[in-house]
This record gives sequence, structure tokens and C-alpha cells, in this order.
Amino acid sequence: AVSLAWGLWGEASAMTGSLGVSDQARMSRGGIRVLSVEEGMALFDAGLTADEPALLAAKFDLPALTEQAAADRLAPMLRGLVRPPRRAASTGGPVPVDSLADRLAVLPAEERTEMLLDLVCGEVAVVLGHTDAESIVPGQAFSELGFDSLTAVELRNRLDAATGLRLPATLIFDYPSPAAITEHLRAELVPDMVTGAPDLAEIDEAGLRKALASVSLKRLQELGLLRQLLPLVAAAPGAGKSAPSEARQNTSSLIADMDVADLIERAMGNTND
Repeated sequence: AVSLAWGLWGEASAMTGSLGVSDQARMSRGGIRVLSVEEGMALFDAGLTADEPALLAAKFDLPALTEQAAADRLAPMLRGLVRPPRRAASTGGPVPVDSLADRLAVLPAEERTEMLLDLVCGEVAVVLGHTDAESIVPGQAFSELGFDSLTAVELRNRLDAATGLRLPATLIFDYPSPAAITEHLRAELVPDMVTGAPDLAEIDEAGLRKALASVSLKRLQELGLLRQLLPLVAAAPGAGKSAPSEARQNTSSLIADMDVADLIERAMGNTND
């Protein structure tokens, strides 16, 4: 028997017809090119006569893969297809390159935030397949922008490369809007400029409640926090009957069995479960 794993066919089918513009843009950035019907059938014929039990019939954009290899972003499975370009030997001492954190540290606070927000919105636009970042609303939730688990991980990877940080795969779940991610990156890249989190044991609950009450709903929405707070308000005493204990236990067990992608999908409301 021969098993053929297929790449992307250019002609829409029941399997590929649901792919949107962002899906196809993501595959293109990943180095996948579309197969014409003629190319696909030729690969099918070649696969049947090959002395191998499992083959991948796909068309790759080798220059794109080489670029990924140079940036150390090439998927491990594809590293045997291309070689990263050789780096020219330096004739002098090391050339200092300012990191993003260095460039942010010398900016005023307002410009620092603006620079990071431009970076985040730019990467969001690329991941979604937009031509520019002007259509990205900083306070809009990622679930409303059209993100799913694949685009969530791609955004994390791109921000990893741009910032030099190691961000979690659940990034858009923890910080559910471009503005919220911007605040997080600012705290990570220039921590000396950001007030550290207080010790929970030292928090004055009455004072904290008063301070939270002074924050406008618009500001909470800009930071992507409003959507996260609403379920807590709905579950508060007096806001309605709480779920039975057994249901809460079942929900906890369900969440414990989920992987990262499932958790992101559930958190973003992209599931019917």
C-alpha cells in the first residue's frame, strides 16, 4: 500500500473550500505553495510507482523556507529541505545591535507604548492577512478579530521573534486584545519602568474595590479586561443562581483534559461544547 499526504491544492474542494484569506496567507508565509490539478495528478502517478510506503505530495516555496531558516523560525520537520545562508565572517569586532528593550528604554512612556502597540497591531494584521494595521482596533477582542488556535500560536511566534521574549502559547487568552498584549510586553521589556505587582497579602480590599470603581468601562474594554470580568460579575452572589457542585466538577474535569489549542478555542468562544 502507498499512503500520500497532500499539500494544498489550488482548486477548491470540500476539504479546502472553507479556508479563508487568513488561512491561505498563513500557509503561504509558512512556505506552502498551491498545487495545480496537473501537478497534483503527476505527483499521484509518481507516488504510485515509488518504492516508499508513505510520501508527502506538496509544493514548497524554497526561498521562503530559506528565509525562515535564516531567522531560525523554520519548522524542525522541514530543516532538511534547505540550508540556512552562511553568515559572512566579521573582519572587526562585534557590531552592537540595540535590542527592542534598549530602544524602548530611551523613549518617553507614551512613545514607548505607541511603538509597542504599532508592533503588535502590525503583527496581528500580518497574521490575519490584512494589507495594513489601520483596520486593527487595539481594544477589540481577538475572538472578534477572527483569531483561532492556529493564528493565536502564529501571533505568539511572531511576537517571540520580534521581542526576543518567550511568550506562552496561551498569550491571547491571558491578554485578549492587542492593547492588553501591548501592556504585557511593556512590563516584560522595561520592567524597571513598570510598578511591580503588589503582594496579595498586603492588598486593602476596600481600597482596591474603590480604585477599580474609578476605572471607566471604556478603559477596561481597551485593555481587553471587560469581557473577562463580566462572567465573574454574573457569577457573583446575588447575580443569579450558581451552577450545581456536580456541574462545576464536570467543567473542571473537562478543562483539565484540554490541550492548549482547545483551551484557546474555548476561551475565545469558538466552540459549541
